[in-house]
Amino acid sequence: MTFAFKLSQRLARMRSATVILTMAAFAACEQPISITDIGNYIIQMGVVPHAVTLLPSQNFQVVAFGRTAAGDSASVTVKWVSSNPAVANVSGTGLVTATGEPGTATIIATSEGLSASSTVTVAPTSTVTPGKGPSLGKGLEDAVAVTCTVLLPCPDICAARGTSTVGEPGGASGPS
Repeated sequence: MTFAFKLSQRLARMRSATVILTMAAFAACEQPISITDIGNYIIQMGVVPHAVTLLPSQNFQVVAFGRTAAGDSASVTVKWVSSNPAVANVSGTGLVTATGEPGTATIIATSEGLSASSTVTVAPTSTVTPGKGPSLGKGLEDAVAVTCTVLLPCPDICAARGTSTVGEPGGASGPS
C-alpha cells in the first residue's frame, strides 16, 4: 500500500470521528422536551377520616390525599382551616385539637384549587361534683341507673359506640 492511500484512509476516519463528536455536542446542548402524562395530575382530594368525635382537649390527626386521573392516590401539600376555631383548631400538619367548647367544626384542606373536608364533633363532658348526686352505699340499696357513653377516637371504631348501664345490685349490664 502506498503512503498516499494510508494517509487518505486515516483522514477519512478522523473526519468520521469529527462528525460524530460534533453531532454529540449538538445533541447534548438541546433542551429535553417533557411530555406530561395525562394521568399524573390531581383531579380530586379527600380527607381521612370523614368524621370524628372528640372530647375537649383531645387531639386527632387528619390526613389529606389526592386522586389522579388514573385513579391512583397521591400525596398533596395542603393548607388546613377550621370553620369553627372555638370548637376545634387545626395545625399546619393536620393535627386537630378540640378546644373545649362542645359543637361541630368542619376541617377543610385546600390544595391546587381543590378542597376536601372532615367534620369534627366535640362532645360535652359530664362533670360530677363531690357531695352531690346519688350515693352508692354498702349494699347499693339506693342504686341508680347510670348510663355511660364511650367515645373511641379511633376512626375505624368510631361507629362502635356503646352504652353500658350500671345500677343493678348484681353489677353492670353489657352494651345496649
